[in-house]
Amino acid sequence: GPDTSEHWRKTNPMTADKIPNFENFPEPHRSALALAQKFLGDDLVRHERQAVLDAFLTQCRTMTSAESCAVFLSPVPNHHQLILEATFTDKFGHNFERGVTIEVSDKPGSGLSGYLATLTVPFRKHGHDLRASPWIAGRPPIHLLSGRCYAVLSSPLHLPSGDAIGYLKCENKKGENSQVIPDAGFSETDERALKVLGAMLVEALTRLNEFAAFRETGGVRGELSGTTEFLWSVLAAAKVMLDTDCGIAFVVEHN
Repeated sequence: GPDTSEHWRKTNPMTADKIPNFENFPEPHRSALALAQKFLGDDLVRHERQAVLDAFLTQCRTMTSAESCAVFLSPVPNHHQLILEATFTDKFGHNFERGVTIEVSDKPGSGLSGYLATLTVPFRKHGHDLRASPWIAGRPPIHLLSGRCYAVLSSPLHLPSGDAIGYLKCENKKGENSQVIPDAGFSETDERALKVLGAMLVEALTRLNEFAAFRETGGVRGELSGTTEFLWSVLAAAKVMLDTDCGIAFVVEHN
C-alpha cells in the first residue's frame, strides 16, 4: 500500500552513485535516458514490474531508432534458459510472445538469441557480418514488420556481483522516415547508450525486488534477533523469487 511504499522509499533512497551519467550523449539518446531515469526515482515502486519493463523498452526503441527491442531475463542468475519478458516492435507493439523461453547456447545454428545470452560484452553487427554469424538458425523473424533481420545490437545485463541475468536486444536500424534501412547498422553511440540503459534497468529491477520482499514481510518487523532477522530476509526473498504463498524455516539449536 501507499504507507508501505512511502516508508520503504524513505529508508531506501536512490543515491546519485547508482545512476549512470548520460549528460554527454547526443539526442535522442540523452532525452530517452532521462525519461528512463525517472523510473529510478521515488515513484518506481508504484509501478508494476511489467509496466517498468515496457517503459524501458519504449525509451530503448526511441534512442536507437530500432524496429524491435526486447529484454530477455533469467528466472535466477546464470540460468540455462531465458524468458522473453517484454518487447516493443513496429509490428506488434508490446504484445509479441511474452513469456517465450530460449535456451542459452553457443552451438552453431542454435539461434542468435540463445548465443547472445552467453556473451559478457555487447554485440553489434549488420549486413554481411551478421548474415555470416554461425549461430543464426535461419528461422523467419515473424516479429519484424520488415520481414528480415538486417542489424542486431545487444547488451548483457549483470548484477553488481557479476552474475548474468539476461540482455537487451535491438533489431534493424530505421531512418528519419521511420523506415528500416537495410544496409544500416547501429552506431557506437547506440551501443554505449544501451549499456547505460541496461544498468538503469538492472537497478530498477533490483529495487523492485527489494521492495517486493519488504512488502511481503509487512514492512515493519519489530525488534528481532540477528538470526531471526537473517532468516526473515532469506524467506522473503525466496518467496518473491519462487512465487510461493509461504515460507518456513527450521532452526536447530545446539546447546
